[in-house]
Amino acid sequence: MKLGIKSMKLNAPPQLTHRLFKARLLAVASLTLWFATAESRAEKPASVPGQEFTAEIQVSWMNSAWSVFFANKGKQPALDDWWLTEAKWETALKSREALEKLMTKKDKSETLPVTFKLWVPEGVKCIKGLVVASGHGTGATFYKSDDLRKIAAELHLGLLTFIGQNMQRGFWPTSLFYDQVKGLSQASSHPELENVPLFLYGHSNGTGFSGIFPGLHPDRVWGWISMRPGAVRQVYQPKAATVPGMVMFGEKDHFFYEPSCQQNIGIIGGLRKEHSSMVHMVVQPGQGHSPDEKAWELVHAFIKESFAARVPADSDPLKGPVKLTSLKLEDGYLGQNWGPAKGGKQELPVMPYSEFKGDMATTSWLINAAYAKAWQELQR
Repeated sequence: MKLGIKSMKLNAPPQLTHRLFKARLLAVASLTLWFATAESRAEKPASVPGQEFTAEIQVSWMNSAWSVFFANKGKQPALDDWWLTEAKWETALKSREALEKLMTKKDKSETLPVTFKLWVPEGVKCIKGLVVASGHGTGATFYKSDDLRKIAAELHLGLLTFIGQNMQRGFWPTSLFYDQVKGLSQASSHPELENVPLFLYGHSNGTGFSGIFPGLHPDRVWGWISMRPGAVRQVYQPKAATVPGMVMFGEKDHFFYEPSCQQNIGIIGGLRKEHSSMVHMVVQPGQGHSPDEKAWELVHAFIKESFAARVPADSDPLKGPVKLTSLKLEDGYLGQNWGPAKGGKQELPVMPYSEFKGDMATTSWLINAAYAKAWQELQR
């Protein structure tokens, strides 16, 4: 696949040996434990009234999106392998030779619990949308954030998170998710949840959920975020090109340089140039793998601006699935992407879409002027 970006080889991802694969999983597990410990120390009583509902299911490792990719290739997937189909799933289940080499006897039979939590603001009679966060990394903190819950109360949104090793990095089939939404809609007496549009958040390898799902159900998702992705290839979803998305890197995050920051930036550039994707990237100067308060402010702004642009004010999910508003590229703004050669804080120009005359691969698509200003401010 040629993305029209010079000096960036995107078709030859490095092989993942069994030892490296296990080491990466151990590193991710350590990060997850660190986030959980830090979160428990900093946890404060919620100040936004609402009600929480919980469900738990048992999920096999074979339902993890990673199991499908490694069963198919036995290596890190190429760009066009991240889009799951029924055919790929069936092929992976029938031919497990590569997967067998990567799994221990215990792994092959292991089924683990996955917990779903739904939070509904007090007094909301009809939920208009659902913000869904993989609980991987900072997802649980995001779900419990007072700032997010204030937005949910204002816009009449529900919040949902799920945590469990066999789903939090991505999963298949997607009915695993929809079945739990249906059950929680009944438990909460909010039947409209089965029809509301979704906004997705994933941190680190939680991108295996937030980055892939929009390509499978673009008509259901009003926006998505990949925060400090652990594998940027996962966001290469041409079928999600019309869904506004954010990929936020930290300049000091070591994952940003695996295999190189130029290649990771090039993946976003390929989406923009080859597929006119409504995606934007952010590089937060001087920051590592964890988002800080300024990063959360941009996340909240993106949720609000994308909701206003895509979810009709008069939508009624009690009457059926909500038809999202289609956006036009020319109605948005473009921002010149952060450059790794200069590094650090940068003054990135923004302009109306119609005024840009350069290479689309070097730009981010921004939903409106107000959001473009906030995007610019975070990186300067």
